[in-house]
Amino acid sequence: MFFKNEETLNDHDYFKAINDVYPKLKKNLTKIINSFELNQDASKYFVDYFAEGHNRIHLILGENYPCNKVNQLLNELLFSVIKFDKNNENYEIPNLFHNFHAVHYYHNIKNKIDYLCNENFNKDQIIEYLVIWERERHQNKECDCGEDHELLATNQLKDLFLQILEYYFSVNINFYKNSLDKIFSSKGMKILN
Repeated sequence: MFFKNEETLNDHDYFKAINDVYPKLKKNLTKIINSFELNQDASKYFVDYFAEGHNRIHLILGENYPCNKVNQLLNELLFSVIKFDKNNENYEIPNLFHNFHAVHYYHNIKNKIDYLCNENFNKDQIIEYLVIWERERHQNKECDCGEDHELLATNQLKDLFLQILEYYFSVNINFYKNSLDKIFSSKGMKILN
């Protein structure tokens, strides 16, 4: 059963939450799916979807209902909508979106990645920079992850940043074109279309 405390929540509460929340979240769900279809960054719509949905579900189920259960419900709602979307063969769900924490984190640091790319850091340099930056943030207690910090001492942190960069580059194809334009223009050459 989805709900932990059956005395205060019954099956009807689940359906009541979905019926109440879905129409209000449909706009962001549609924007997420459209972004997947167009291979554009969907992280803003995803974060907006989670923020609005999280608040609304707590209004229905109460503030004491566990946040991790609310997030799981929202994640499952998103994937069920995608599963039954008639156009779901036209797009793939980016790997990053299978971990809603990672999408939120990506959304928070994508401006930093933009900066590093504009400073001509390559992929390995960006990952190394972000690993050091994140470890320093945790040492200074500047993190807002709310997680235990075991991830920092493992290769999983690099794997997370690799996955984040793969998504970043996949939705920022213009980055590659602009990089090539800079290289060729510095050598007096032009890209022919």
